[in-house]
Amino acid sequence: MLHTDIPTTSRGQLTRSQIIQAAYHLGVTKGLGALHTRAVAEQAKVNIATLHYYFPTKHDLQIELLKWVLARFATTPQDKPTTLADELREAVNWVDTDPEMIALWHDFWNLSRTDGEVQKILHDHLVDWRSDLANLLQQNPSSVDATLLLALALGLPIVAATLPESWTSETLQAAVKKWIVNTTPNVR
Repeated sequence: MLHTDIPTTSRGQLTRSQIIQAAYHLGVTKGLGALHTRAVAEQAKVNIATLHYYFPTKHDLQIELLKWVLARFATTPQDKPTTLADELREAVNWVDTDPEMIALWHDFWNLSRTDGEVQKILHDHLVDWRSDLANLLQQNPSSVDATLLLALALGLPIVAATLPESWTSETLQAAVKKWIVNTTPNVR
């Protein structure tokens, strides 16, 4: 469990931030599996005791890294997209602008299959996002690009990030259209 008595001084916050950013750097360059506390301490230029003061276990560090990553997806109320299409474009844009972030997200998704705490954090994040998407859809239904919505819902942007040579926006749209045809019940 994380220390609740960690100083909230600017120096303490800076050290904690340094550690999380070092963990992020290792996570995006080498994968979540390479996130070892000694390597993170070395990257952050702190001693291992300092790292363990802020994050007593590797799991504590992983959880805080996940929260930090998810916070990067958050927008302020004034920066929030006003249409569903804008929101989805922004989300899909992460594939192009920050593929390392998507790879780390995928690592956390894999970890969530065996780690209940990670699973709950991701679940809660996605439930909140789904609610935001539903609200945007309700406010402005004409802004919806159904292909983009379904591609996002199906996780195809993550596939596109991992197989960029075979996935383009055209192949994503074709895959979604095929999925729609194959899953739409025949009504007579």
